[in-house]
Amino acid sequence: MLFIIFNLVAFFVPKRINKIEIYTTCFFAYTYGLTTDLIFDMHYDLYGYFQKGFQWKAF
Repeated sequence: MLFIIFNLVAFFVPKRINKIEIYTTCFFAYTYGLTTDLIFDMHYDLYGYFQKGFQWKAF
């Protein structure tokens, strides 16, 4: 419940940064997360629950 309140407050508080800065931050977080997940899956094989690679069952 606390998580939802914090998200609503963060969404409705006026921002002092430009839209392009918000978009670039979100894009960086997305690409960083994707790169980290790919490295952990392909190089270290940490995400293979049932078999190697992506599984729809786990998704």
